[in-house]
Amino acid sequence: ALTLDELIARHGPLPVRRVAQLGLELLDALEAAHGAGLPHLDLRPACVLVTADGRARLAGIGLATLRTAPEAEPPTTAFLAPEQVRGDTAGPPADLWSLGAILFLAVEGETPFTGDGSSLTRAAILTERPLTPQFAGPLAPALHALLTKPPGGRPTIAETRHLLDARRIALLPPG
Repeated sequence: ALTLDELIARHGPLPVRRVAQLGLELLDALEAAHGAGLPHLDLRPACVLVTADGRARLAGIGLATLRTAPEAEPPTTAFLAPEQVRGDTAGPPADLWSLGAILFLAVEGETPFTGDGSSLTRAAILTERPLTPQFAGPLAPALHALLTKPPGGRPTIAETRHLLDARRIALLPPG
């Protein structure tokens, strides 16, 4: 299996339909984790494993409490939700933000917020609009919804599943 960031580094941005399918598979994992009271809170492309048959698996669920240890790897700034950047209490909506940032990267080949360092990226996450997707086509509404700054304004898992529905996206014209 490759991590999603390795897959993107090797092959470039992924097709819209494939990104939608990966998103749905990640939603299944998040739904199970959230149902068990385990938000991920460090969701990033390195946590997404893509198997040889193209299916997405999520690593690192249940490790949120270990991430506060001094030796823990710091979270990847580009995938943090605004509430995490501010240091507020975060929960499942933060995972949905991170999912939106991951899907944006997968289809666009870049993260949704610019910045050459973690402080600039943090500022962009808090104050700027995400970049406008150029290649997302029918995924753009899902990306826009997931990257809503207030946690309460983001879609639920069920709403996100509808936005990413691969059958619906397959019926839309490409681009």
